Amino acid sequence: MNLHYYRIIFHEKMVYFDRERIQERLLISKGSDAFGAFKVTHYNIRFTEAKIFYEIGKETKVIMHFDFLPA
Repeated sequence: MNLHYYRIIFHEKMVYFDRERIQERLLISKGSDAFGAFKVTHYNIRFTEAKIFYEIGKETKVIMHFDFLPA
């Protein structure tokens, strides 16, 4: 048997390991999205260095995703 054969066997074992479902590790998350606009109302230089937050009155479209994982 050569090295190529062992690589194929190793690859097949890793593919099975990656796809194996273990109930203790299975997480079911529930979430929702929110769409809207973020409007700068105050000068926020002490909180961030992002240029999009420097101009007062500027609106930026945003989407936020919230996840909930039950305990």
